[in-house]
Amino acid sequence: MKRNKNLSLPYVAGDYEETWFSAREGYAHMFTPAKLFSSAIVTQFPDKFAGMPEMPETGMGGMSDSASLNWLIWTAPLFILAGAYAVRRKVSAE
Repeated sequence: MKRNKNLSLPYVAGDYEETWFSAREGYAHMFTPAKLFSSAIVTQFPDKFAGMPEMPETGMGGMSDSASLNWLIWTAPLFILAGAYAVRRKVSAE
């Protein structure tokens, strides 16, 4: 728990670059044991994982198609209207 508190100190101090490096260090620290434990569990209990389908070859996923910008067409006006509403509400409150 003390280590977790120490990780938040650079963020509180405004040192966001150090916070990013601390978070990445924590991720790397936890990724290695997780990989070891998961492979050990699969090795120890192969019958529990027998017959499981392989991961599908999906490439980069649905967002890899950059030609489809329909989400931008629908969300941009929504954000513009929400921003205009927020500005108008703030101006009328003053």
